[in-house]
Amino acid sequence: MTTSPVRALADEYWEARLEASPLFATFLGDHRYDDRVDDLSVEAERADRARWADLRARAAALDGALDTADDTVDAVTRDLLVHELDDTIRAIDIRLVEMAWDQMEGVHADLLITAGQLSAPEPEHAAMALVRTRRYGDMLAQATDRWRDGLAAGRTPARLNVLRSINQVDGYLDSPIEADPFATLAGPEGWDGFDAWRAELADIVRDQVRPAFARYRDVLRDELLPVSRPDDRPGLCHLDGGDEVYRALIEIHTGLPLTADELHEIGLEEATRLLPAEYAAQVGAIHSALPIDRTVLMKTRFGYGFHGSIDNRNVGPGQSVILGTRAFGHAGFGGSIGFADPTEQVSLGYTMNRMGAGAGLNERGQSLVDALYKTLGYTSNQYGFWTRAERT
Repeated sequence: MTTSPVRALADEYWEARLEASPLFATFLGDHRYDDRVDDLSVEAERADRARWADLRARAAALDGALDTADDTVDAVTRDLLVHELDDTIRAIDIRLVEMAWDQMEGVHADLLITAGQLSAPEPEHAAMALVRTRRYGDMLAQATDRWRDGLAAGRTPARLNVLRSINQVDGYLDSPIEADPFATLAGPEGWDGFDAWRAELADIVRDQVRPAFARYRDVLRDELLPVSRPDDRPGLCHLDGGDEVYRALIEIHTGLPLTADELHEIGLEEATRLLPAEYAAQVGAIHSALPIDRTVLMKTRFGYGFHGSIDNRNVGPGQSVILGTRAFGHAGFGGSIGFADPTEQVSLGYTMNRMGAGAGLNERGQSLVDALYKTLGYTSNQYGFWTRAERT
């Protein structure tokens, strides 16, 4: 079967994307780049932009060739590819990496969250992982260099973001090496070289990775914090060109060319005046329950924009959100959550300065949810959600 030009171009883009983002590739289970880290340098970014712009031009040139009913799938693929490339190029052009200093988008946060979800299933992958681990310090140093470029252009961070990032890194540096996500990387099962590999990995983390994180923390504390914006000026609007960056981010995340005020008005209209009354009865209903979600590679259970209780305790810590049977809400990377339980007419929100690992609730967040349900008389979460004996 002949591959269509659109499919071939999409495949080419995906291969380039994995090569440019080796940590993401490993997260997805592609181990070809296990000895690499992401290159955050200006030179690499320029090369990536040239590659994305070339792919974008070639994708746009295919538009006129897709004019039959049989081309519908290819037309959708082409449009999505163009949109993806537009967003990627725009993110480079507004130099987002210069402002990746906060507790959500910072390289430190990404590494600390991702590290616990990577693996080296074969001995060759384990050997590559040693090389990668030695290179984490280069990635962290490149991130601080890009911050300095941003500072030189007047792009100062919000004070609260810097403090939270410092807190995150300090928490990591204060943790025992036995719990370090880089040192506890899942390795090959039953491999006779496992113990020696694990010991070498721990040495690299202790002697190279942690000192690199300390240097990264020092730049946050000694260079960014003194020039950070005070708490009454946290928004991007306080930076030169900040409104343009804000608008670009809105379009990247929503696909809509709107101002912040326009987006807020739409949300207000939808949430307070147009939301149908019957939606309330359906909001906690589960409409998609997947044993393996191909995006996050774990079990998920979603309704209309919210998820229900999700039990991934068999995967590992930090990947589950154990709620009541009708509860609905959404967890965030690192352990935060907001949810409501209509059965009990209660809601709970939890966020923190120091993110944990995983895509679900961390141990602290889940313990608060557990305490709430226990206070309400619930007795068991054995089956993946909180239950209790019938009231008498």
